[in-house]
Amino acid sequence: MLAFLIIFRTQQAYSRFCTGGALVRSMTCLWCDAAGSFVTFTRTSKNDSYEVGRFRELVVRLFSLMNALALAKLSDTDGDDGMAFFLNLQVIDPGSLEPSVIRTVNDTELKVEAVYNMLMALTVEAEHAGLMSVAPPVVARALNEMNAGSLRHEDAKPFGLLLFLFHPVCAGHCVVDVYPVASDTVHGSKLLSRATQAFWSMFLLTFVF
Repeated sequence: MLAFLIIFRTQQAYSRFCTGGALVRSMTCLWCDAAGSFVTFTRTSKNDSYEVGRFRELVVRLFSLMNALALAKLSDTDGDDGMAFFLNLQVIDPGSLEPSVIRTVNDTELKVEAVYNMLMALTVEAEHAGLMSVAPPVVARALNEMNAGSLRHEDAKPFGLLLFLFHPVCAGHCVVDVYPVASDTVHGSKLLSRATQAFWSMFLLTFVF
């Protein structure tokens, strides 16, 4: 029975681990594609080159920050320690982030959503100012990619602790460690028949622990 439990729980853990990892990779790829699209849309802009360059750099920094905050949230390491927290993240050029961005992110628990809204506002303003010289439907497609990445992040949240802390191999160790305790607890009862004891032992180890 112990061998069955180890195999079953390991398969479950591995399946969820792969699902969570696939969601995170999809999230990162979608955001990377959206950032690349926004930068590419400025190549034919007739605006001042300084403004265009400033927009490109800000887009890259905000996307990098949003991705880092999303990973920190999934790994349960997001904090509220001011600039020190940002410097610990793998963010592109965090020192160039405006103080207003840092304050906004620090003052809310919805850090990823805050940066997402900043990017939405930034791209809409840039499109209105002519920094992105493409048709609005093309910009909308890139915005849809950014939104799809945000949805992947939401889908990955239930797998957060599992993805970063509960590797499939840990499932086998947990079953081996918990089995004696659960077995002694159930079999220690004098009121249960042997068949009932066996059933509840398997139930506890398979679906609870």
